[in-house]
Amino acid sequence: MIEKYLIERKDIVSKQIEKLNLKIEHNSNVLEENTKKIKELEYIDDEAANIFSVKVRKEEFYKQKEASSLKEQSNSIKVQNALLKDNLKELKKELNKINKALEEYKKLKK
Repeated sequence: MIEKYLIERKDIVSKQIEKLNLKIEHNSNVLEENTKKIKELEYIDDEAANIFSVKVRKEEFYKQKEASSLKEQSNSIKVQNALLKDNLKELKKELNKINKALEEYKKLKK
């Protein structure tokens, strides 16, 4: 009964760890993409055209707005990743405790 519970709990915690790792990896990829896109958006091709062309100034305004939005998104992803990493650390501690409990139970069972 106890062994069955520990094994089931171990499976649940392992799946949660795997899920968190995938989410952290996904977030890291999104951060990388956002960083590249921000660099592209902030790059100014032709300074003279930017100064004298209304159309170019409008485009630059929207590019800056999009870059700002991406920066905000990146910051929230960084915060989320920090929380996910904290949760991951706690789950790994719990998994270690479960593994130790399983070992002790098997020793007592013999």
